[in-house]
Amino acid sequence: MVKGAQVAEYDSARCFIYSLHRVVNESVKIQTEVLEAIANERRLETHFNHSGLAHEKLLEIKNELNLPQHQLVQDIKTRCNSTFYLYMAERLLKQKRVISLYVVEHDTLTNLTIQQWGLMKQCTIFLQPIEKITKITSSGFSCISEAIRYFFTGLNSYESFFESGI
Repeated sequence: MVKGAQVAEYDSARCFIYSLHRVVNESVKIQTEVLEAIANERRLETHFNHSGLAHEKLLEIKNELNLPQHQLVQDIKTRCNSTFYLYMAERLLKQKRVISLYVVEHDTLTNLTIQQWGLMKQCTIFLQPIEKITKITSSGFSCISEAIRYFFTGLNSYESFFESGI
């Protein structure tokens, strides 16, 4: 990894990871639909993480539906790792039914729109290759050839992602 980072004129593999996530974060900033969806996701997760009653009610609904007791994951705005959003979105998608049932019973909270749920699913698909590259590059046991292979695999998946019109 060290030699690859030097050839690419990065000070370290961490600079490469930081640059990769910076590109993703800057790209998100110009996508108003994505920004709105993220804001609505944060609002929902903040509600459940800051309200003991809401959290208890969510657990009750999960028990009634015999669903796993997964906690919602709140992302951290100050974190440079764009894939942290991936964890937040994946967990929220797994809890979609439970959240929707809760929102129906509580008129003070609004659910994500159908388009926002779909956009969130697309974002998770889009961020998965970046997550894989981050893990490989961050590993102390990885080599640059492995990271390059996953990087180009990720580029190919993005190309098919955009061609398919998902």
